[in-house]
Amino acid sequence: MTIVDILAIIIPVAATLFILTLAYGDNPLYELGSYALVGSSAGWATVQIIGFLQKSAWTPTISGKPIYLLSIVLGAALFTRYIPKFGWIYRYAIAVVIGTGIGLAITGAIGAQITKQITANFLSLTNGVPLTILSNALIIVGSICSLSYFLFTEKLRNKYTMPVGKVGRYFLMATFGAEFGSAMTFRFNVLIGRINYLVLPENLYYSIAITVLVLVFLVGYNFLKKK
Repeated sequence: MTIVDILAIIIPVAATLFILTLAYGDNPLYELGSYALVGSSAGWATVQIIGFLQKSAWTPTISGKPIYLLSIVLGAALFTRYIPKFGWIYRYAIAVVIGTGIGLAITGAIGAQITKQITANFLSLTNGVPLTILSNALIIVGSICSLSYFLFTEKLRNKYTMPVGKVGRYFLMATFGAEFGSAMTFRFNVLIGRINYLVLPENLYYSIAITVLVLVFLVGYNFLKKK
């Protein structure tokens, strides 16, 4: 095993254990692990962005499509904000970015949040197995009641509309609970995945050694902090 292979094991193991030390409390090892995570993420994102620009802007430009050069120019114009003399150029670039983003957002919102949400509720209540029919009925009733909970203002609330909104609130609470459970399940899966990585046969000895060093450091750090 080469030194590169050893470092490829030690660094992920150490980073994982450093982050897990947050359970002990805020300490330099956790800060080192979090800074390393942020720094490596920023470096990875930078490499990906440069590769994207090369593939989507620079290559088409040198291939005879100069219109793609405009994206590079607009991107470079954003950095003029840090040059007071040419800071006004930044406003034109950001205006194009915001205008394009708003246009795409509105188009996507109409399709994903309005049209598709409405058409998704046109479900059959007659064809299919009983379980499917029941599922379709719950989707339709839940959508209508949840929407009613927000539509019925105080002036429109009466003995007929209030029960509908109350049922909608139950559907909303069930949805939020399911979303929270799904998020927690994902995080536990990530934690279990990291623990499984630490106890792999080829990583176990490194994990034990680094764990001992981390514990020694935390005990010493806590002792010096109290003094």
